[in-house]
Amino acid sequence: MQDPHRGHKNIDDILHGHNWNTQWTDDYRYHTSLDAELESSIAWVKEHFEFYPTEREFYVVHTHAVNPDPLMLAFDNTRLINIDFDDSHRTQMAYNWITKSLFLHNQYSLLKRWLTRIQQEMKKLTDLDPDSLNETSDLQLLTYINQTGMIRMRTNFKAHTCHESYKDRVFTIQFSDILDKKIAGQLDSLIEFLGITVTQEKKATAIKMINTYADSQTTAPWQLDLDTY
Repeated sequence: MQDPHRGHKNIDDILHGHNWNTQWTDDYRYHTSLDAELESSIAWVKEHFEFYPTEREFYVVHTHAVNPDPLMLAFDNTRLINIDFDDSHRTQMAYNWITKSLFLHNQYSLLKRWLTRIQQEMKKLTDLDPDSLNETSDLQLLTYINQTGMIRMRTNFKAHTCHESYKDRVFTIQFSDILDKKIAGQLDSLIEFLGITVTQEKKATAIKMINTYADSQTTAPWQLDLDTY
């Protein structure tokens, strides 16, 4: 890990051996939305995503797909590691995105889009100019905009039920289990689920990384809801 508290600077390790860095397109978002037509979406995934020879015995693909069905059904040897959350985690997830991703990648265009949605659909923060958002903006306000602007998407994550044909290929981890290190106790089950070879040395390194990551996290200093602003 180049940064102990986030994996954003290790993205090339994740993107190794495939072209899934091209997934963030409007077409992709449709084909992994809740109302996507399944067969055409499976065909689209097969056409657009490629895997290349690599020394690894597996590929790692990260995605925020609301509906993973087309991804899972396009390839018959996939395994889905699903990170689940509940409403109490929403502020922490938003705070993490602001402090880990926004500040690193300067993604203020996304915040401006979410603020516009909040203003138009929820009639909140109507006096705030989207173009005024920058690195000097109040951290709590930025977190609120992410949390509130992402309500629909995160609600859709919770609404999706995996397709029956691949339910045995899903391993769910709780968001809180990452933060409180309980995931270390799930490693053996996860390794067996993935069907990969892991030496004791590699497992010990993974546990060390889990502990280092959890210890370096910053807890959001407030709990926000729709009425905070």
